[in-house]
Amino acid sequence: MDTALQNRIEKLEAVIQAQGQRIQSLENALEDREDLATIAAYSLDRDATLPGHVVDSILDDGLHPIKAVREWRALTQTELAEAVESTPAYISQIETGQRKASKKLLGKIANALTVDIGLIVD
Repeated sequence: MDTALQNRIEKLEAVIQAQGQRIQSLENALEDREDLATIAAYSLDRDATLPGHVVDSILDDGLHPIKAVREWRALTQTELAEAVESTPAYISQIETGQRKASKKLLGKIANALTVDIGLIVD
C-alpha cells in the first residue's frame, strides 16, 4: 500500500474515533438529563413521611422499604413492575435483596409509589 493511501486511512480512522468519542459524550449527557428529569418528576408532590405502621414493618419486621411502601399503596408486584417498565420477578428480587435497583429504576419506583426516593433506599 502506498504512503498517501496509508495516510488517508489513518486520518479517516482518527476522524471515526473522534466521532465515536463525541457520540459517547452526547449519550452520557442525554442520560444525565434523563436522570435529572426523573429526579424532578418524583420530587414534586411526594409524601415526605411514611405512616408509623409502614416504618415499623421496615425497622422491626425487616421488610424491604420498597415492599413495605408498595403494600401500603396496595399495589401488587405486577402493578408496580408495569408502572416502572420492569418485571414482577425483578421487583421481587429487589424486595428480597437478591438484586439492587439502579438509581434510574429507584427513581421510577419512587415516582410510581409517590414517595421521596430516600424513603425506599434499603
